[in-house]
Amino acid sequence: MAGMTERFHVAIRGYYRVVIICFYACLLAILVLSIAGGIVGDERINNSLPFIVKVPIGLLGAFSAIGIISLWLGMIWDCALIIKLPVWSRVKWLLVLLLINWLGGLIYYYRMFKDRPFPQFVSSAVSAPATDG
Repeated sequence: MAGMTERFHVAIRGYYRVVIICFYACLLAILVLSIAGGIVGDERINNSLPFIVKVPIGLLGAFSAIGIISLWLGMIWDCALIIKLPVWSRVKWLLVLLLINWLGGLIYYYRMFKDRPFPQFVSSAVSAPATDG
């Protein structure tokens, strides 16, 4: 059971990493299109892109939107139920997460979640205490 939980933590951290990379790639694509529109002088450059370019950018944007929401909810879950923090620190982080939404999720990910070691799992085989006889 502990191995399964540890694999889950590894998988969820990998998922969060992919979400953040896709989110940054989507922001970069928007920035590049905006700069290209400014250089060309046509702010509607997005409408003149071929379909073969629009589809991957649209899929990247959709995955990023869904992923950043799941990252935000996962960081709220981690802060509220998983991590062992003092009460005031937990309240502070929950306020950051709730008030700043996805940006708060990114801040929490980098400050509290990313480099934290995995929780130590207790093995399911608990040995009985030795009796003196």
